Amino acid sequence: MSHTRSGRQAHRILHRAIPGAGRTTGRARPVDIAGEIEADLRRALARDLHDLVAQTLTTMVVEVENYKSEHAGQPRVVSQMDSMQDSVRDVLSNLRQLVYELRGEEGVGGCFVDALAAHLARYEKHTAIATRLTVKGAWPATLLAPAASNLRSLILEALANARRHSRAGSVAVVLDGSSGDELVVTVRDDGRGMESDHGVAGLGMAGMRERVVLLGGRLRIEGEPGQGTTVRASFSRALLTAVDRRAT
Repeated sequence: MSHTRSGRQAHRILHRAIPGAGRTTGRARPVDIAGEIEADLRRALARDLHDLVAQTLTTMVVEVENYKSEHAGQPRVVSQMDSMQDSVRDVLSNLRQLVYELRGEEGVGGCFVDALAAHLARYEKHTAIATRLTVKGAWPATLLAPAASNLRSLILEALANARRHSRAGSVAVVLDGSSGDELVVTVRDDGRGMESDHGVAGLGMAGMRERVVLLGGRLRIEGEPGQGTTVRASFSRALLTAVDRRAT
């Protein structure tokens, strides 16, 4: 009797870990079951790496940036913190790439421009705000998956601001790769602009700033009353693309 109870408990545990493990369709081959188990384990590992490790590293990068701001008058300290941030970013980028691979995903890095164009089309359809996407210079054909994810989130936040706060009639997104070693993303709307410095803080500044800091970039938000708002973020090309940074 105890053996039967133990068997049922094991079955329930397996069923929770692998949905559908207790069901069979046709003749499931051992190799198919083994493949499903491996895929589930890979996804579980990816989830833990993202939730536990990647989030901790993300917090470290942001906290170091805050520390740098508090000690802006001490160049030596800021330089040391820059080196620390670069090291943590490298680890975080590699970790996120591993998470994508464990999930069996390619991310949006390989088709960033196409994916963004498709999103802008949906945005225009649902909001009636006209959109325009411009790609300048040698914008890379492929971005690192973590970089593409953060850039996408940055642009989506700027678009959300144009819809919620700016009362914009149109939004222009520019991906500029014409500056050699630098990549620049600009989102400009023709809305009511910002009436004070407090307006900047209310435009999703924290989220956009975090995305830019994680990619080692610089963020500037500008706007005059009645003149629209411009979000401009610039990054090192090497930090966003699949260039082997060990060779530099």
